[in-house]
Amino acid sequence: TSPIRVEPQAYYIADQSNPANHCYVFAYRVQIHNDGDVGVQLISRSWYITDANNHVREVHGEGVVGEQPHLQPGETYEYVSGAVLATAQGTMRGSYNFTDDDGREPGRRRGLALKLQERAHDGLEVGPCRRRRPAPLPARLGEVEERLGQLVAAAARNQ
Repeated sequence: TSPIRVEPQAYYIADQSNPANHCYVFAYRVQIHNDGDVGVQLISRSWYITDANNHVREVHGEGVVGEQPHLQPGETYEYVSGAVLATAQGTMRGSYNFTDDDGREPGRRRGLALKLQERAHDGLEVGPCRRRRPAPLPARLGEVEERLGQLVAAAARNQ
């Protein structure tokens, strides 16, 4: 069992979306917990974002939101980011790569999945085969919404 536990949640951002132009904006919050006995550092991530038309966008890179966080045993790191889809439904699947303080690579944390779906009142279905009411968004949401607004504008220019 991996000492790394990842808990993602997704949210539909209605006021940033424009369904008439096939533009659906989602924010997602990810909490990464180090349940092990040794410190770990997140090195890179890979996400595969698929809309209902099976258009896949791959996102690979160092760290998350410009950081490569280090987590001591028992610590949690949280970040918020977003995705813009051309459909009201989609999925995100991905993994994170870590190294630990002993110089080993505890490996890739696979199997991360978010189901993105426009919902009228209670947010989105999250994770495989279960429904959860989303927790309140963190205070940083204003920054995320600003960045998502930039992504929406860029997507509109590219259409």
